Parts: sequence; structure tokens; C-alpha cells
Amino acid sequence: MNRELAYVLELYSTKSHEVLNQYLLGHSKDTLTASLTVDYYVYQR
Repeated sequence: MNRELAYVLELYSTKSHEVLNQYLLGHSKDTLTASLTVDYYVYQR
């Protein structure tokens, strides 16, 4: 699993909504989309 995605999931499951929101807002949409897309295609094989 992509480290970026793993970290997002960790924040989602252990931190407050505000902390997750701040993290996501601090990253570009392209970076987040890329991490989700790569994992999606890896698990589809």
C-alpha cells in the first residue's frame, strides 16, 4: 500500500476530523488522486 494513502487512513481512523481536513487541504488534488489511483489499479490485478 502506498505510504501516503496509509497515512491518510491512519489519520482518518485515529485523529479528529479537523486534523484530517488540514492534512488533505495541505496537499494538491493531483497528489491525493495519484495515490488513490495507483492503489486502485494495483488491487484490481
